[in-house]
Amino acid sequence: MVWTSAFFGVLLVVLGVLGYFVANEQFWPTAVPGALGLALIVAGLVGLKQSFRKNAMHAAVLVAVLGLVATARSLKELVERVLDRPDLIVESSVAILCAVFVWLAIKSFFDARRQPRQSIEDVPASTNQSASEPRGDDLTSA
Repeated sequence: MVWTSAFFGVLLVVLGVLGYFVANEQFWPTAVPGALGLALIVAGLVGLKQSFRKNAMHAAVLVAVLGLVATARSLKELVERVLDRPDLIVESSVAILCAVFVWLAIKSFFDARRQPRQSIEDVPASTNQSASEPRGDDLTSA
């Protein structure tokens, strides 16, 4: 989920940059996807550290839910005015990307809850060997 968060963040930042040029260079409407994207990228990068992963991914979902709530109204408007306003297409794209991200995150949370935690004692001894210990099948150490 960490890389998914970063990937969706990059998509939203790119969408914000493209939206800036498509929406007649209006800053505020296109700053929303960029800000959401940066927040998701930061959450993804923070989540690379195992001890911060749970909180970082919950923060990423919170950002995506806020983005979804803030931009979902544009989906209705998009249906009403299909291609009349390009800024609605950008905002609707943000809503869709955030909705997909929230769905993937919730799925990941449920999968993580179902998966039992493995302690060091549960891991087979062959995977606990350090790289510096010679293995019995290592012919170069003889």
